[in-house]
Amino acid sequence: MGEFKIKGLNRQIRREKRESKRVFSRVGIVIATAGVWFLTGCGWKIPENSVCKIGEDQYAPLYVCCKNSLSSVGKSLSTQVDKESVADSFAVSELWFKIKAETKLFLDWNKITPPQPEEQFWKELKEFVIGHAKKLGAWENGGKYYSFFHLSKKELKKFFQEKLKLDPKDPRWHSFEEIF
Repeated sequence: MGEFKIKGLNRQIRREKRESKRVFSRVGIVIATAGVWFLTGCGWKIPENSVCKIGEDQYAPLYVCCKNSLSSVGKSLSTQVDKESVADSFAVSELWFKIKAETKLFLDWNKITPPQPEEQFWKELKEFVIGHAKKLGAWENGGKYYSFFHLSKKELKKFFQEKLKLDPKDPRWHSFEEIF
């Protein structure tokens, strides 16, 4: 009776080992397939410092887009964009988002309402930031692309004086120095 129980137990252990080996081999095949797909479909095609567009005026490193495309297996990366223009766009858009956030903080802090129509003010500020950034040409240095550089405070202050009609001796300019 005891010998029969041991044989049955041994048989059950062998069966469980076989099943676990099958599961592990299936998982291994899935992982290997995903790894090969990633390396051939994404990893080897990503040039250094590449970015891709993820929305209006928004760019992300290419590996983010590659990661997002993993859900749709079989799709290869279709966007191959000129490295220089993409790096420029990435730098300028990052600068724009920073300046926009700091401008909102400056306006809120000093309880200043932007000139009406407000959309026009933001559009003009964006054109100013992008134009000034391109004039500086400061996003390339020794072959390396920087995703951020500073605008001239003097130029920005002049823009605000003109658009917000603030006197140069207005005490609210102290917060401008702290924010920007």
